[in-house]
Order: sequence, then structure tokens, then C-alpha cells
Amino acid sequence: MALYNLHKKGWFVLAIYYRYSPASLAAYVAFFWFYEGEKPAHTMERRLPDGSVSLVINLHEDRTRLYNREHPERFCEYSGSVLSGAHSTFLLLDTGCLASVMGVVFRPGGALPFLSFPLHEIANTVISLDTLWGEDLRELLLDAETYQQRFERLERFLLARLKETKPVHPAVPYAVRKMQQEYGALPIAGLVEDLGMSQTRFVQIFKEAIGIAPKQFCRIVRFQKTLHLLTKGRSVPLSRLALECGYFDQAHFIHDFRNFAALSPSDYLTRRGEYRNHVALPV
Repeated sequence: MALYNLHKKGWFVLAIYYRYSPASLAAYVAFFWFYEGEKPAHTMERRLPDGSVSLVINLHEDRTRLYNREHPERFCEYSGSVLSGAHSTFLLLDTGCLASVMGVVFRPGGALPFLSFPLHEIANTVISLDTLWGEDLRELLLDAETYQQRFERLERFLLARLKETKPVHPAVPYAVRKMQQEYGALPIAGLVEDLGMSQTRFVQIFKEAIGIAPKQFCRIVRFQKTLHLLTKGRSVPLSRLALECGYFDQAHFIHDFRNFAALSPSDYLTRRGEYRNHVALPV
């Protein structure tokens, strides 16, 4: 079992973070993760979009709270185990749910063979797992004595729900690879021509497997590239960064960044923590 302790001292004190990539699910799952530590001082944080579908299991308490982006005083509560669809904007998390938590990050299209519905039905939404699969995954994981055992139980749980008769259309992983290779700067019209199918058909199968439209996914891939470059530690003028990431100009770059993060790049660098897709909000 390949386990990595990737944590450095950040928002949590005495915290641990492990990642595990199960070989049996390599075609579908990017990695499992486990996090445990003290609650941070801030009560909310933004989880920035990366185009992925994920499972999140709160082991500390049987609830997950998400705040309304436009009205943070309002919130929705779910069970402690949720499936989060692909998002095209940030989630506003209650950090009280982050003291002890496990998760699964699916590869693009990797969640589809485990579900009975197309992924676009849960785009930009979160659903409780008890309404999806019935069995209480959270209790199954809590009964394990170590995080290694929890990873093993989670792996068996997913294998039992894998529907190999529901494969993803081969055009989707091909398209995702091309989009990632070009960091989102890929004309969809040219891609569709390479695939030899109509744009309408391509958009349909892409949304079924990924959850969001191809152009939106490309924009998120490009946004993630900008986060990577911003957090590498080198000082680069925003105008140059915009060109490196395929934006028309600095204004286009900042506008797109604000759409995804509701922050300017400079505000993001001031507020971000150790993990680039998590941004603390003031207490």
C-alpha cells in the first residue's frame, strides 16, 4: 500500500494527511485521502473548482455544512457522507467539518461507472450518500481501527459498486488528455473534427461522463494552471502569467479568475493556505 504523509504545518496543528492510490481502481480513481487535525481558526473557506467529482466522509460528526455563496449567513446541511459533483465555481465550506475527514477524488469520467445517472445531473451540487447507495459508508469506516484499514474498506466498498458494463465513451478520456496537455487552450471545434463526431453529440457524452460542458472544463483546467504557477514561489507579472496561460490579456485573466474564486489573484495569494484549492475567509 503506497501511503504518503504530505502534511506540513499549516492551518491545522498536529495534523496528518495521507494519500493512497488503489491499483484495483486506478482507471477510475485518482487517489483516496485522509486528514485529521485540530480545527482551524477560521470558520469558513472556499474550495476552488478543479473539475473533479469526489466523495467526502466526515468522520468527526455525521453532518456536512455548506454555506450559500451569495448569502454566507445561510447554509444547507447534509449527512456526513456526500458525493460532490463537478463544480464550475467555488464551494463555501464549514471548516468544523474538517477535523477528521476522508475522501475519494475520481479521475475525469471515473465516477460514471459507479452511478446510475449521468454526471451532469449533479453538476454544481452535493448529495448525501445515504440517498445514493443506502449502506452507511461512514459507519463502515468508523469501525476500522487504523487509516490503512479505512482505505481498504473504502476500496472494497467502491469495487462492490463498480458497473463495468457502463463504460465511458472513448472520446471522453481522449478529449480530457488533449485538454490537459494544452492546459485548456484547445479549440473545441478542432477537437470535435479530430474525433469525427458532431459537436452536439460530443458535448452530450462529455457532460454525461464529466458533469460539465467541454468549454467549461477547459476553462477550469486553465484556471488550475494559473493557481499552480501563482503558488510556485516565483514572482511573475500578471500580464506575463496571463499570456503563459492562454488568456487574451491581463484583464481577461483577472475576470476569469474572479469568476472561479471570487477573488483577485493578489487577494488569493494573501489568503491561501498550504493547499492551493483552499482559501480561508476572515474570522
